[in-house]
Amino acid sequence: MTREVDAPRQAAAPAPDSTGRPRFRYDVQGLRTVAVALVVVFHSGVGLPGGFLGVDVFFVISGFVIGRLLLAEQEATGRIALGRFYSRRIRRLLPALTAVLVFVALFSIVGTSPLGDLRSTIGHVGVGAAFYVANFALLLFQPQGYFDVDATSNPLLHTWTLAVEEQFYLVFPLLLIVLGRIFGRGRSARRAFLFGIAAVAVLSFVAGAILSGSLPAGSGDALVSARLAFYSSPTRAWEFLVGVLVAMAGPAVVCIGARSAEALGAAGLAMIVGAGIWIGEASPTPGFTTLLPVAGAALVIVAGGREARGVGRLLSSAPAVWIGDRSYGWYLWHWPFMVFARFSFPAMSPWAVLAVGVAALVPTEISYRWLEQPIRRGAGWSGRRVVGLAAACSGVATVCLVALWTVPSVATAGTAQVERSREPVIAMPESCLWSARGDDADQEVHCTWTVPKPRGKIVFVGDSHAAALGPVMASVATRAGYELSLAYRTGCPVASVERLYADSTKTDACRSFVETTVDRLMLAPPDLVVLAARQAEYVRADTFPLRDPV
Repeated sequence: MTREVDAPRQAAAPAPDSTGRPRFRYDVQGLRTVAVALVVVFHSGVGLPGGFLGVDVFFVISGFVIGRLLLAEQEATGRIALGRFYSRRIRRLLPALTAVLVFVALFSIVGTSPLGDLRSTIGHVGVGAAFYVANFALLLFQPQGYFDVDATSNPLLHTWTLAVEEQFYLVFPLLLIVLGRIFGRGRSARRAFLFGIAAVAVLSFVAGAILSGSLPAGSGDALVSARLAFYSSPTRAWEFLVGVLVAMAGPAVVCIGARSAEALGAAGLAMIVGAGIWIGEASPTPGFTTLLPVAGAALVIVAGGREARGVGRLLSSAPAVWIGDRSYGWYLWHWPFMVFARFSFPAMSPWAVLAVGVAALVPTEISYRWLEQPIRRGAGWSGRRVVGLAAACSGVATVCLVALWTVPSVATAGTAQVERSREPVIAMPESCLWSARGDDADQEVHCTWTVPKPRGKIVFVGDSHAAALGPVMASVATRAGYELSLAYRTGCPVASVERLYADSTKTDACRSFVETTVDRLMLAPPDLVVLAARQAEYVRADTFPLRDPV
């Protein structure tokens, strides 16, 4: 990067240009790079237990950028052109999102099972994402929390942040207009305006802290409250409003000395990175721990408002700005790539998953150059054409995602037809059936199906899910010439964890079943061992209490 190009970056102060539009902040683009890198590394599982807080940094940036833009327009013209504002948002955000939604829908049809509820959840959340209500779709159709195993298998889980952001974009300009008419213009009005924004931010923070459990609350379903706090826009509004308050403080920022600005920038960046390293998933979010990355982002933005020095110069570097320009697209593409990679290769290491996330920069760049920028910068995109663009994007995405609800029924019908044309499933002795055991339903069961001159032996082990699949496995095994042994105990995970029952005798019996089964397998190894259990539920701490048996 030449000095001639760097020069205007040094002068990128908050003062508006001749059109009344604020000057571009390259350091803010670099801060986007920090935010998206935290999220990508967290999603890979390599490290950074608090990397998910990168989205909170994004929220502060969005509040600052949009607040600065709208406040400058309001002060320069006395009004806010809502049509022009929403038009820019549609052209900037919707085309890239549509491309990702279509990709996820097509891959899900080809690469995921038509059975089960994953496709249905993807479809519901995807349609919600197409209309920027994915956060509410997650609340309605996915009962798990953000960090649960079932949730993290959803390739559109990350679209909740886009919905929260767009809901802020929808409400905030209207709030500015209302407050502007109430307080008018002038220095005193600005102070009252600042107080009003701060009051709303405090109320939003308190609501989120109470629901997430960061502040003491009354009785209620803690899981439901925590999910509501995590996904809902009212409990996240304060993070955007912190950015707005930084934008409103713009004139005072230029009074900060150069050394003070450098110190603030370094402290802010350290707070963001420190949050990524030390804050974990168990921390109530949003809450007091969320203040660390939010305050850090605010300090970095404040520090860069005077001139690009220290951290500001680092964030204004060409590589940081390049990624920052593409941070929206990278955020969109990296998560589906990671989820589908894990679907296809379950044994993939976290470092390999991170490599997949980095590889998502390829479709990100393609989307940025040939989809996002032409529509965003194109002079012909205005008025009815933008309305048509929004309708087309949402419509195409919805059609593709609705296919996730219809294809399973077609596949299921085809499967049923095939099954009718084949031999009936082998009968299972009544003594082996969980549903027929009555008071003995929680006892362990051992059954064996033999065949003349078996080619080998298969052992099928698990909980009641194994019992339900027993007849099918017996049919498959015996027709292939294998002997099958079924061993199951209801509600007992065959894993290196121990389920805790209220009745300690059941806990001991479950442990004994697992230990005995493993010992038998070690003494006489079969040709194949198949496990079937309610794995996704066992790993949820709110469903079954577990402990390390060691």
